[in-house]
Amino acid sequence: MQHKINANGTPYSSMTDHIARGARTSLGRLVIAFSLVLIVVFSAGYYYLNERNFRIIEEADKERDLKNSEILLLTETVRLLNGALLPLHDSLMHASAYASRQIGDTAAMAGLEKELRELAEVKERLDGVFARLSGEDDFIKNLRREMLECLPLIDGVITNVNQSNALARLKGTDRERTRLIRSAFETSEHLHAKVEAITARIDGRIVVLKREFEIAGKKDAAAQWGVIVKMRWAVALALAIIVLLCVVELMAIGRIRRDEARLKEEEEKYHKLIETAGDAIVVADAATGVILDVNREAETLFHKRRETLVGMAQSDLYPPDNREFYAAAFARVIKSGEILRNLMVRREDGTTIPVDVRTSLMTFGDRIIVQGIFRDMSYYVDSEHKMQEQADFLQRLMDAIPNPVFFKDAKGVYLGCNRTFEEWFGIKAENIVGKGVYDISPAEFAAKYEEKDNDLFAHPREPQVYESLVQTKQNGLRNVMFYKSCFFNASGEVAGLVGVVLDITERKAIEREQLNLVRQMVEALDEVKEANRLKTEFLANMSHELRTPLTSILGYSRIAGEKWQELSDGVKLLAAGDRAGQDGMHGIGMELVNQAHEANEFNAIIVREAEQLFRMISDILDLSQLEAGHLKIMNGVVSADMVLHAVVESQSPIAREKNLKMSTNRDRLSSADVMFLGDQMRLEQVLKSIVNNAVKYSDHGAVSLEAMRENENVLFRVTDQGIGIAQKDFETIFGSFRQLDGSSTRSHGGVGLGLTLAKRLTEAMGGSIQVESALGKGSVFTVALPYRPVTGA
Repeated sequence: MQHKINANGTPYSSMTDHIARGARTSLGRLVIAFSLVLIVVFSAGYYYLNERNFRIIEEADKERDLKNSEILLLTETVRLLNGALLPLHDSLMHASAYASRQIGDTAAMAGLEKELRELAEVKERLDGVFARLSGEDDFIKNLRREMLECLPLIDGVITNVNQSNALARLKGTDRERTRLIRSAFETSEHLHAKVEAITARIDGRIVVLKREFEIAGKKDAAAQWGVIVKMRWAVALALAIIVLLCVVELMAIGRIRRDEARLKEEEEKYHKLIETAGDAIVVADAATGVILDVNREAETLFHKRRETLVGMAQSDLYPPDNREFYAAAFARVIKSGEILRNLMVRREDGTTIPVDVRTSLMTFGDRIIVQGIFRDMSYYVDSEHKMQEQADFLQRLMDAIPNPVFFKDAKGVYLGCNRTFEEWFGIKAENIVGKGVYDISPAEFAAKYEEKDNDLFAHPREPQVYESLVQTKQNGLRNVMFYKSCFFNASGEVAGLVGVVLDITERKAIEREQLNLVRQMVEALDEVKEANRLKTEFLANMSHELRTPLTSILGYSRIAGEKWQELSDGVKLLAAGDRAGQDGMHGIGMELVNQAHEANEFNAIIVREAEQLFRMISDILDLSQLEAGHLKIMNGVVSADMVLHAVVESQSPIAREKNLKMSTNRDRLSSADVMFLGDQMRLEQVLKSIVNNAVKYSDHGAVSLEAMRENENVLFRVTDQGIGIAQKDFETIFGSFRQLDGSSTRSHGGVGLGLTLAKRLTEAMGGSIQVESALGKGSVFTVALPYRPVTGA
C-alpha cells in the first residue's frame, strides 16, 4: 500500500520495511563504518603522495616546455629565413642573367655576382644553424617518443616499462624501481590529454599541460620509493579486511533480503486478503489510535480516500458526541473480542450509518496493531425497518378487516391475529401467540380445526374452505365459514397458514327463510304450471268445439248473405217490371230492396267479425298446441307460386280498403324454386300473419311478397312502406300478446299473437325470421326455410 504515515509523522511504507529495519544488526553498521574509515585514510595518503609527484613533474615540465619553446621558436625563425633567402637568391640569379643579356655592363655584373656570393654564404650559415637545430629537434622528438613508449597502460595504471632507459634517465630511477612504480592516472581523460600534448610538441606546437601523472623525481625518488614499498603491505591488508567485511555484510544483507522477501510475500497475501474482503478493514496503532492502513471497502464505507483516512485518528470516524463512549467500548472489546453492534460512524458529508465492528490485535516486533472489521449494516437496518413497517402495515390491515383473521406456523401454533379475533375469543394477541387450538377452543371443536389444518398442510397448494361452529366469548355459538391458505418461505417450503373466519349465522337464518320462500314459490310455480297445463290441454281439447260453431256461423252467414243478395236482385227486377203501371208495388219493391241491401251489409259485418274471431281463436289454439307440443308439422310438397297466390288472395280485400297495392314475383319464379318439401298450410299461415301485419300498419304505398332461392334456403320476403319499427322493439314484436301500441286507445285491432305464432311456426319448421326496419321507413320481414327438393320433381 502507498502513502502511509507512522504515528510520529515519518513515512510508513509497509510492515515489511518496519520488520527489515529492526532485523539489521549492529555488526553490519560497524562493518560499513570501518570500511569507510579505511577507504578515507588510504585515499587521503595516496592523494597526498600523488599531489607531491604532480608538483615535481609540473616544475620539470615547465622548464622543458620553456626550453623546447625557445628551440622551436628559433627553428621556425631559421626555417622562415631560409625560405625567404631562396626566392631572393633565385631572383638575383635571374636578374644577373637578364642584365648580362640586355646591358653587357661587366662592372654591374661583377657587383651582382658578388652580392650573390654573399647571399650564398649567408644561406650556407643558415643551413648549418638549421641543421643543428634540426638535429636538436630530432633528439627532443626521439626522447619524447621514448617517454611515450615506456608507459604501457591498462585502465590508466602503469603495468610495465620498456627496455629503454628513457624514463629512468628522465626521473633518476633504475629500471627495476620504475617497473614497480604503479602510479595511477586520476581518469582516462588525463592519459588522453598527456598523449595529445606530447604529440602536439613533436609536431612543433606549443602546449602547456595543467596536470601530469604522478611519479617520483630525481631528488626524492628514493624517499618516495621507501614510503610506497612500506604502504604496499598495509594497503593489501586493508583491502583484504575490507573484502572480508564486505563478504560478511553481503551474507547478512542476503539473509535480510530473503526475510524481507518472505515477509513481503506474506504482506502481499495479507493485502490481497483485506482488499478482496467484503467488509471495510481499518488497521490502526493500538497505542496512538492513528490509522495506518485501510482497504477499498473502507473508502466506500466512509466516503473518504485512502490518503485522507491514513494518518487520521480512529476516533475521528465516529460522531463527536459519542467518541468517549466508543473509546471505552473499543477498549473493552479489544480484550474480549466481542462484536460491537449498531455503532454509528460518520462519513465525509457528515451523515452517519450503522455498522458492526469486530476487532483483533496483531503484534509486529515491538508494535501492537489493531485491526477493525467494519460491516455496513445500513441495508440490514433499513430492511429491518421496512420489515417492521410492513409488519405494522399488515397488522393494521388485518385490524381493519371486520372478520377474524389469524395465522399459524407449520406446526399449527398461533403466530398472530387481528383485533376482531381478540374480541371474538376474549384473548389478547400477545397471549394467543405460541398457543394451539386446544388452548382457545373447546376440545370437540379444536379436534376438527386441527384435522383441517393437517389436511391443508398435506395439500398446501389448494385453498381450504369449510363450514363449522365456533364458540365465541362475546356472542356464544356461531355458524362460521373458514377460508384458509398456506404461505411459504424463500425455499418454497410451507411456513404456515393464514385463515379468515366469516360469520354466516345471520346469513344461515336468511338462507333458511329464503329456502322456505323458495319452497313456497316452487310449490306455487308447480301449481301455476299445472294450471297452465290444464289450460293448454283444455284449449287443445276445445279447439274442435270452438272452431266448429264458428265455422258453422261463418258458413251460414255466407249463405245468408248470398240469399239476401239473390232476394235483393229479385226484388229489384220485380220493382222494375211493375214500375210503369203499379206505382204502389214499385214503392214496396224499392223498400224491400233497401232492406235487403241493409241486411246484406249487416251480414257482411257478421262474416268479417266472425272471421276475425275465428283467426284469433285459431291463433290461440295453435299457440297452445305449440306450447303443449301437440302441433304437428306436415311434410308435403309446397308450391311457392300457390303460396304467394293464396296469401295475396286472402289479404287483397283488406289492402283494397286502404288503397294499398299488393305485388308478387310469381312471374319471375323458376321451376326449381317453385316446388320443395314442407308444410304449405303452416307456411301460408305464417305469411298471412306477416302480410296482415304489414297491411295493418301501412297507410299508403305498396306491400310486396317475393319468393326466392338462396344457397340452401328458400326465402319469402315481405316489404312494406308503413310506420316502421325501432331497433329496440325487434324482440318485443315477437312476444305473446304484445303490440307496438299497447295502450287501451290503440287504433289497430288484434291481440298481438300474429307475429308470435309466425315465429314459433317458422322455428317449428326449422326456419327463422329476420326483420330490417327503421322508424318512418317501412319494414322488411324475411322468412328463411331449409330447401328440401322434391324427389323426382
